[in-house]
Amino acid sequence: MGAPAAGPAAHAASLRALVQDCIAKHLYGTAVFFADKLVSLTDYGAGDVFLLAQTYYVSHQFRRAAMLLRQHGLMEDVRFRYLAAKCFAEVGEWDEVLALLADGEPDDLAASQSDAPAAAAAAGREIATPSAVCLLRGRAYEALDNRAAAAQWYRAALSLDPFCEEALSALLDHHLLTNAEELALVDGLPLGPEHRWLWLLYRCRCKKYNQAACMEQQLAELEAPCSSGAAAAVAAAAAPAGDGDFARRAGAGAAGAAGGAGTAGVLQPSAQRQQAATPSAAQQRRQQLSHQRQPPSQQQSQPQQPATQRKAAAAGTPARDTRTARRAGTKQQPQPPGAAAAGAAAAPASALAPAGGASPGGCGLGSNTGVVACRAEWLHHQGRHEECYALTERALERDPYATECLPPHLASALALGRKNELFLRSHQLVEEYPDSALSWFSVGCYYMAARHFEAARRHFSKATALDRNSAHAWVGFGHAFAAQDESDQALAAYRTAARLFPGLHTPVLGMGMEYSRMNNLGLAERLFHAAHKLCPEDPLVAHEIGVLEYRNGRYALAERWLRTALAHHAARGGSGGGGGGGGPAAEASLLALGHARRKLGDYPGAIEAYRGALAIAPNAASTHAAVAFALQLSGDAAGAVREYHVALGLRPDDTFAQEMLGEALREECERAAGEAEDGLGF
Repeated sequence: MGAPAAGPAAHAASLRALVQDCIAKHLYGTAVFFADKLVSLTDYGAGDVFLLAQTYYVSHQFRRAAMLLRQHGLMEDVRFRYLAAKCFAEVGEWDEVLALLADGEPDDLAASQSDAPAAAAAAGREIATPSAVCLLRGRAYEALDNRAAAAQWYRAALSLDPFCEEALSALLDHHLLTNAEELALVDGLPLGPEHRWLWLLYRCRCKKYNQAACMEQQLAELEAPCSSGAAAAVAAAAAPAGDGDFARRAGAGAAGAAGGAGTAGVLQPSAQRQQAATPSAAQQRRQQLSHQRQPPSQQQSQPQQPATQRKAAAAGTPARDTRTARRAGTKQQPQPPGAAAAGAAAAPASALAPAGGASPGGCGLGSNTGVVACRAEWLHHQGRHEECYALTERALERDPYATECLPPHLASALALGRKNELFLRSHQLVEEYPDSALSWFSVGCYYMAARHFEAARRHFSKATALDRNSAHAWVGFGHAFAAQDESDQALAAYRTAARLFPGLHTPVLGMGMEYSRMNNLGLAERLFHAAHKLCPEDPLVAHEIGVLEYRNGRYALAERWLRTALAHHAARGGSGGGGGGGGPAAEASLLALGHARRKLGDYPGAIEAYRGALAIAPNAASTHAAVAFALQLSGDAAGAVREYHVALGLRPDDTFAQEMLGEALREECERAAGEAEDGLGF
């Protein structure tokens, strides 16, 4: 009672600290209450109005926050406009977002940066405001279905600040870029040796194609323990701060928001922005920054060949029948790659060597969920479903809400036929996240495993309605229609997926398979080669092209494409449940290769391919019949009779084997009779 009363300035400072502490402690209602009193006390000072708008935003009063900023004429500063645009984004008014953020081109942003934000971003302590603005622009364009413009703005956000991870996630998760574009983007980010872990993690999150030579090395470095000195430095830097420090950090910049007009140039027309810095000066500054933050040995690494990831496939696609020949057009055909070209475009090992001759210590992120998810996606890409499933199962036991691990976990469970796991996991997800597209996608996976395709379609459709950017759900939707031979609906789903995800090859491949099933071989051929351009190392693409060439009567080309498919299977480690060199897909390619060689008159080669298929599926009656037919054509009627008997023992109603068994017996009897006559001297 005896202490002198504090002045208005001290009172206002106390209220600001209180509001910031309430925001840090998630007491948003209390923060709104005191921020409202603060602006009245300070006669609506710009910084305090910004703080009040922040409290409205975190308490989900989006329109109120935008109205407050507009009423007080505070749209000159970039941070005020950015907050207002975020409010309109939350209520889905994307045209208003773009109107607030003004016009401009991503290529002009280099001239709009000041050195101070670039230096702060270089240290990795904060995200540059222009980068956040570009990210919001990209989201607005993507919501308005202008995905090409969205991709440009996402890339601009990353070029302005490589720590803007949400921009990279939008590009990768929504498949807006091809594999080569993704790798070139990551390799071009200005990240220095001290942030090598981030460069490695970004690279591992890209599509997994054409990275066989470097992916294992990248993941191993991320997972390896840190050196003792680095671990001690990280532990010292991670000392916990007090509540007061946390509150001050959480509210930093709010009180002084009115004075930060230095970054507003990013929102101005390009003619005005170029007055701030000439192109030559901006280029010199960006080149200097890029040189300081360049990934190790970046000059030696080359962009990868175009490819795309197949983790979006919700279900395996059945192999096509390869025994029906049909001749189509005679135009010049693209030649299949050689077997040695499967990993030719991989980054050189020198690009992954530790910078500056440092000791080869790891990054110490082996237990991180994001790194575990990258490892699981790599295992799934290689067809090592058992290992992928075991890895994600352990990760989900530690953290049942690790959504990063769920897509590869669900895909591997579906490939392995783990219906019980899919049932339990989908029930848990629907109960915990009823509004998540991933939850209903998991239900669709369960019904796909149970072969209830109509129910799977319903749940995949619900997932796409909840999140139109869910590539998994769109591809699964198409697969569910294709499983019931409903080609028109399957094509509609695949077309939508191909339009939404231009960097993903699976929808293009699905369309080609449907047109092939409908006997539209010309259009199927164009789509298969388009899929191959996106993903040169997918064995399923090479297999389908080989089958198509077989049906067109081009048996030599068919043999080469099928050998390419088998080479890709071998490079991946197989597509079966437990890794290795075999699996259902490899068995189908071997069977088709045998048919092509038989048509070329290479009966020993055909028999060798058939034997390889039997090593994977020994009880396949049709393969035993194919071996018998090749033996019969090569003149070994006795061997053909034995194989026909095996085929009929496995499938007694095989009419082809029944008819050809009679022919083989007749040939064998004629041969035996001829030998008997020769022995008697007739």
